[in-house]
Amino acid sequence: YENCEKCPVDWVQMYHFCYWEKMWCHAMLLDWGEAAKYSMKLYRESKWSKTLFGYQYLAFQFMSNHESEDLAQMAEQVPKYQLKIGGKHLHIEKFAIRKARSFLKNDKFFVPFRESSCCMSGGIYRW
Repeated sequence: YENCEKCPVDWVQMYHFCYWEKMWCHAMLLDWGEAAKYSMKLYRESKWSKTLFGYQYLAFQFMSNHESEDLAQMAEQVPKYQLKIGGKHLHIEKFAIRKARSFLKNDKFFVPFRESSCCMSGGIYRW
């Protein structure tokens, strides 16, 4: 993925795919800071789901014991970018919004990495 990032590619989605994969690789290695870095890159550059990327940034920063006002601001931003595809909201975004609101209410997560990894592997079907 690092070689792919260095190549000049006109297709920006290829870079975003690399960022996505690197984010999860660093998360699996419990390197929360690097995972947060790539989720923020996706949040800023990608047009797919700012809601999801914002939630992942929030979760990874929380796991790295990063306590700041930045987390509360990101939690407030998460619901603003919810997408509708085919007239319906994405279930994954509903999950992210619910967890961000819970974070704002309680100022903590239960186990954000486990929740988001289960969510990404298809553990959530209906709300």
